[in-house]
Formats: sequence, structure tokens, C-alpha cells
Amino acid sequence: MTDREISYIQFLSLYKAGKNDVQIGKDLGFTKSQIYYYRKKFELPSNYTARRYTFTEEMDEKIKQMHDSGRPITEIAKELEFPYMVTRNHCAQLGLDTIKNKYNRRGHTRWFQKAEMVLGYLDEHGPTWRSEIMKVLGIPDQFFAQFARVCFDEVEYFKIKRGKGKRIRTVHEVYGELTNRPFLAIRNDPRVIDFVADKIAMKVECGRDAAVLASNLGNHLGKKRTREVIERLYTYVHRTTRRIPRRPKELGEHGNVKYTDDEFLEMYVEGFVDSEIASVLDVSTSSVQQRRNALGLPTQAQRKRLKSLEVSK
Repeated sequence: MTDREISYIQFLSLYKAGKNDVQIGKDLGFTKSQIYYYRKKFELPSNYTARRYTFTEEMDEKIKQMHDSGRPITEIAKELEFPYMVTRNHCAQLGLDTIKNKYNRRGHTRWFQKAEMVLGYLDEHGPTWRSEIMKVLGIPDQFFAQFARVCFDEVEYFKIKRGKGKRIRTVHEVYGELTNRPFLAIRNDPRVIDFVADKIAMKVECGRDAAVLASNLGNHLGKKRTREVIERLYTYVHRTTRRIPRRPKELGEHGNVKYTDDEFLEMYVEGFVDSEIASVLDVSTSSVQQRRNALGLPTQAQRKRLKSLEVSK
């Protein structure tokens, strides 16, 4: 668009009449932005003045009467010739229900009745499948998306999918019945741990299995609850077969735990590595390593290599 397309005389006459950019654009057949840039070219100020809407006591009584009769806010705004949002905000200040009409108010009440039913059911029965709640309480599937948003502080909505860790096993092998099957629970309900532990299909038989489960399940339950689930399924067993009974700790001069060379050598000869000896004696691995170096002994891996060389010779 060029400046010649707008008649300066027509524009100036409308502008002096007090019309703003929108009104001038409607009269001349141009958009608001076109009139705005044309006016800025001549450095003319805007004629727009924000209208202030005031409500009198008579208007407030009229609004209350229309509201009590069940008329929606859209009709009240048209009756007063006020914008919808101005009327709605004023109704809220008067303490009136700002839901649009009676039908929505009834639906609003029914929705919260359903939410209370679901919360009561979860409180009584603990974590429950979403499909079971739909069947028992007769609640449609569309209800739960809004329910999870509105009642976020009171309820947790779980839908366990593939985790972010390495996929050593398939999703069904790890989660079993939990895979892509939503369930709900009261927020921070401790019964979630037993519920998930009972449904996990994966057999946690070693530390590697526990790590796989932790990397996948931690994104859904959080670190703390995932750790408790793993503790239900897996108990760490030390790989050494022979156990030496633990004895009372005797502290040395610098606060370190004292143990004799005979105790150390007894386990060393049987093939215990430094970390295993440290776990039995309740000391750090570095202290066992220092004791072994002080006695001039190689590591167990070095011992095996030396034996293999002797056999080959």
C-alpha cells in the first residue's frame, strides 16, 4: 500500500472528528495497522481513549436479579451493553457464580461429585487401575485427563512406559502388567510401593537386574520409591561363600579399626579380594590395600597370573 491510496483530506476530517484508527479504517476500507502507520508518518497522536465502565447500585441489583433467574453472563453483558469480561469480573466481585449458565453449573457440581467419589475410592482401596475405577464407579475415560490436572496436589496418575535407561530387556519383560496400563493413587501413598512390586514381571536376581530396573522405573516413581521397590524384589547377597563372624570393633590411636595380620591373611589365602575383606572387617578398601602392600603381597588377579605362568612352565 502507498500513501496515495489514502486520501489525506478524508483521513484528516475523520481524525479531527475524534475517531480512532479502527473507526477510520472501517470508514475508509483499510486495516487498523495501515491507518496507524499513516498517522505516525504525520506524527499525529492517537484519538483512542480507554473507556471506563462504572457499575451503579441499581445496575448491581439488576445483575443479581438476572443472575438469580438463571440468565448467563453473555446475556447480562448484552443487556448492560458492557464487554463480557468486564461483566464477568464484576459478577465475581459481587460474589456471584461466574459459570456461564445453569447447565454448566449442574455439570460443574456433578464433576466434583465424581472427583470426590474417586478420591474416596483411592483412599479406601489404595492404588487402583483406571479401568477398574471406570467399571466400578461408572466414570468415563474423558474424565481422568482433567481430573489429573485439577486434583494434582491430591492424586498421582501413573502410566509406566519405556524408561530412559539402556534397553537390555523389552518393556513387557521389565514391567509386565504395568506396561502402558494407567493406575491412580493418593499422592505419597506408601501402598504404591507394594502395588508396583507385586506387578513387576522382571526377576531381580543380581545387581545388574536391579540397575536395569532402577534406570527404567526411576523416571516414573522417583529415586526414593524406586529404591524401596527394588528392596522388595532383591536382597543383595555377597558372592563369597565363606563367612567370618564379625567381632567388636577396636579403634586404634587415630580412630581406625584395628585388625591383625592373621585375620587378613586368613581371608587373603582363601582368595578374598580387597573389597571383600574390607566388607567383612568393616573397614575401607584402601586400608586393606595398604595392609596388603605393607606385607608385600600381590592382588588376587596378580596371584592368578603368577600361578598360570608357573603351570605353563
